[in-house]
Amino acid sequence: AQAKTVAADTQGNWILKLDALQACAEPRELIIRAGNVVKIKDVLVGEVWVCAGGLHVANRLENLQPGVAEARAAAKNEPAEPRLRLFAAKLKTARDVQQEVEGSWATAAGSMQSLSADGYYVGRKLVADLGVPVGIVSVAMAWPGQPIETWMSRETLAATPDARPILDYYAGDMWKMRTVGTYEERLKAWMEFCQKLPLNPPPKPQPNDTDALARQEPSAVWNAMVAPLTRLTVRGVLWDHGEDDGSLQRAAQYGKLLPGLIANW
Repeated sequence: AQAKTVAADTQGNWILKLDALQACAEPRELIIRAGNVVKIKDVLVGEVWVCAGGLHVANRLENLQPGVAEARAAAKNEPAEPRLRLFAAKLKTARDVQQEVEGSWATAAGSMQSLSADGYYVGRKLVADLGVPVGIVSVAMAWPGQPIETWMSRETLAATPDARPILDYYAGDMWKMRTVGTYEERLKAWMEFCQKLPLNPPPKPQPNDTDALARQEPSAVWNAMVAPLTRLTVRGVLWDHGEDDGSLQRAAQYGKLLPGLIANW
C-alpha cells in the first residue's frame, strides 16, 4: 500500500503521482481523502494504451455483423477477459482547452456488445502478449468532418509550416461569416461577400450549422478529448484515422502533419 499527500491549488485542482507498482490482476481499492472520502474499487495495475481515431475506432462489436441479432450473438460469444478494461471518452469538441474529459468505464468480463471493436481486440491481444492487465482509453470521433488538424494543439499547428494555409483559412472572413454571429448576421456577411466575388460563392450559411462547422476547426477534438488525457502515463497510442483527409490535396497535407501529431501526443 502507498500513502501520498498533495496540496490543491486555489481552484481546487491537484495531481498526484504514485510510485511504480508491480502489475497485478487482483482488484484493489484507491482511497482519496479530503473534506470527504472517495473510494474507487476494483482497480487493477497494468498498462494503459490509447486507441484514437474516427469512425473505425467508434465502431462497436455489435456493429461488426450485417444484422443486429447476429452481431450481438457474436459479441456474446467472445471470450471474457477480466484483465481488460475500456474507457470510452464522451464525444465532444471545444474551441478552448478543457481540463477534464467525460466518459465511462466498461469491463470485458461480461456483456461486451457495446464495447469499441478496435479497443476490445487490441486490448485482448495486448493482455495475451504482455500477461498483465490492460486499460484501453478509447478516443473515438464518430462525427464526420474531423481532419487531422482537429486532433492537434494550436501550438503544434502554429509551429508547423505546412499547417499555415489551414490556420489562415479558419482565421479568415470566409470561415467567420459561416460560424460567427447570429444567422441573420452570417447571412448578411455572406451576401456582401458574394456581391464582391460573385463567381464560385462559398456555401450559404444555414440556421443551425454553426455547431457542426465548429467541430471541423483546428484543435477542436484536441481541446475536448485529447488535452485532458495528456497527464496520463500511457504505454502507447494506436491511431486509426484519415477518412476525412482522403482527397489528393488533403492526403499530401496529412503526410506532412502526421509527424507533428505524433510529437504532440
